[in-house]
Amino acid sequence: MRVVDVPDVGSIVSVTIVQTIDIGSTSFSLVVPLVLLPADSTGPIPIETKGITTVHRIFVAAIGHPQRATYTVTNLRGTASAGILPL
Repeated sequence: MRVVDVPDVGSIVSVTIVQTIDIGSTSFSLVVPLVLLPADSTGPIPIETKGITTVHRIFVAAIGHPQRATYTVTNLRGTASAGILPL
């Protein structure tokens, strides 16, 4: 897992989900937005973000494909709330 803080975006959390020797790899990145929860919030608030699946081609797999990485963006919805995370 890799985490990068981007001041204008939030955090980007990436994981490699497929790794091959001869073709390349696939990673998934979640854009974690900055969220300010109101002090009087009694429940979760809705948030929207993006997930990005990236296919990384190594040299052999990239023959005929000058672009080494391709992206698929997934719209995600969920909630944010304050509290202790369960283990």
